[in-house]
Amino acid sequence: MTSQHRNGQHGGTATTAALAAGAVALAAALSLALGAGFHALAPAAGAASAGGVFAGLAIAAGAAGLALQNRLLARRLTLTHQHRLHFDLLSKAIDDPELAAVLDTFEEEVPPVKQRQFLYANALYSNVLHAYRTGSTSESEIGGHLHVICRSPIFREYWEFTRRHRAVLQEGSQEARLGRRVDEIVQNISQLR
Repeated sequence: MTSQHRNGQHGGTATTAALAAGAVALAAALSLALGAGFHALAPAAGAASAGGVFAGLAIAAGAAGLALQNRLLARRLTLTHQHRLHFDLLSKAIDDPELAAVLDTFEEEVPPVKQRQFLYANALYSNVLHAYRTGSTSESEIGGHLHVICRSPIFREYWEFTRRHRAVLQEGSQEARLGRRVDEIVQNISQLR
């Protein structure tokens, strides 16, 4: 596993934590510097002034941290809603061959039974992708889930059939990173057989 894989899962979380920690550290440093300056000017009044400045800066840093956390939570909720809609659409297509035909973007003819299996494989993969994007599952658990679904010959066939679909993903996107990880697992399993 590369550091890019390890860092990719919680990129938003790490950024938020770093920004919040930076804001608190900046508030602490500024309050200490201001407190020292006030204390030098008026030793008795400096401590009270520095305490007030520190409290104000700490509140501001806390508010900034909460705002960042709210943005992260809103993103997770949006991703979860999007995932639910995607799963509902896939479920309808799995249940109805006429709807499944809409999702038939394969370059080769895929029989209806195989198409339903591919849609289900997509649902399994999408579930892992959602867990990866939201950080709701640990990196090792993600790897475990991928190893399990990649053992299926039908999943590996689906993965090969959709290779061109993944080729258009932005290289640095979470989906592209996870796709490369699946590529490695599929390749390793194929070499063992």
